[in-house]
Amino acid sequence: MNLRTADLLICVLNSCTILATEWTEYGFVGNSGLDAIGKLREELIQRPTFKLIALHHHLLPVIGVEAPNNKGVTLTLDASDLLDAAQRAGVHIALHGHQHMPRLARYQTIPLLGGGSSTQPLNVVSNGSTGVVRPRLPGSERNTYCVFRFDENDVHLWMREIRPDGKEGANLFEGHLDICPERPTKAADTFC
Repeated sequence: MNLRTADLLICVLNSCTILATEWTEYGFVGNSGLDAIGKLREELIQRPTFKLIALHHHLLPVIGVEAPNNKGVTLTLDASDLLDAAQRAGVHIALHGHQHMPRLARYQTIPLLGGGSSTQPLNVVSNGSTGVVRPRLPGSERNTYCVFRFDENDVHLWMREIRPDGKEGANLFEGHLDICPERPTKAADTFC
């Protein structure tokens, strides 16, 4: 996607690959998704560029998870593989949202036994939901949505609440994410 002052590469993953059975609630992407993320690393960068992946099931928990059962735990079964692949590909943001709850987290793998170099942090955004029915929301939570603004230097995120009475909802988060775009001259192992 070509924006006014930056480019945005989006990799959409299918986490709903498990057949419609009693195990449908579990997410799984598989090798085709890992390959698609890997292709982000190979893209030609010609101007400031942000990389984003999106999937339905969660990569990280956003609310408490009950004991596993046939209704699933909403987490993507291969989440650690996807997170690792995203970091190797230089992905900046991962969007997920099966539980319809807003949450913003940062994920970063730290090398063990002194091996390799540290990867850049990955911002994991649970977008919430604009239209989930009340029984699917825990407690007194309301529907939420996110708005992103990308420019040549950074990403601004608004995470907003939707009120059923039509009044203006709260800004749950507003600010710049600690992200620098990939640039054409960027060294492979250099971060912002």
